[in-house]
Amino acid sequence: MSNEFNGKNYALLCDVDMTLLPSMSTDVPADRRALADKLHTLLGGAFALVTGRPADSLDESFPSRFPASVEHHSAWRPTRESEFLPLSMPVDSEKLGSYAENKIRDVTLIFTAKQEVLEERPGIFVERKKFSLALVFSPKATPNDQRAFLKDLIGGILNEFNLSETHRLAEGSDAVELVPQNLCKGEAVRNFMNTEAFRGKTPIFIGDGLPDAKAMQVCAEEFGGFGVAVGHRIPDAPYIKRRLDTVDEVWNYLENLMQHMERRNSPSVPRDLTL
Repeated sequence: MSNEFNGKNYALLCDVDMTLLPSMSTDVPADRRALADKLHTLLGGAFALVTGRPADSLDESFPSRFPASVEHHSAWRPTRESEFLPLSMPVDSEKLGSYAENKIRDVTLIFTAKQEVLEERPGIFVERKKFSLALVFSPKATPNDQRAFLKDLIGGILNEFNLSETHRLAEGSDAVELVPQNLCKGEAVRNFMNTEAFRGKTPIFIGDGLPDAKAMQVCAEEFGGFGVAVGHRIPDAPYIKRRLDTVDEVWNYLENLMQHMERRNSPSVPRDLTL
């Protein structure tokens, strides 16, 4: 472990898919849920989940109702006690999803359940959300030309349904999405850092995809924090202090952070502890 844990007051913001969980999985082992709860407490509430997932899927995985931003910051829950506050207008995801499926079925299999993505075989799950639309796939089973097709498809939807002024394409390691134009994970970081639990702390953002890179940059350049990249889809950059390879490594990193916070909070341990 490097010396990034150097006695500062930290805030932690985490992506979910391909960071805390495999894509589309909702199965979080009890010990990992307990670790997340402990971090939330040790960080004084400055622990948030920042994800493209819809709210119901997020809370199914993490029923403790952490502070959260969902659907690329289309809505957010500032504290555990609050409800989700919408920041965007809903879309007709049923109509958009049907259009997408008509185009996809000539190219590859359409999954009928999100759990099929976990089988790591070719196919697309069209996830209809309240504020956005996601075309989700297995990274291991999806070649680059098929990813390019999905990006073109989202571009076609933006034009076909006159959404170009209000929505944009977002590309993750396991999905291509149609999301609101002026909202992003970087804006989520700014909003959280302006709340009581996060204000004045040093933010760490952990994520795997290009939408996460903007959040890491905001953490570093505006709040003196840094990013932890998972996998290799995010290019090297000054704001990335560490790179992890797998979901399991992310949880090991969180375990190390928890242990640091426990020792730092002990009156018998110097406050400038480094790992």
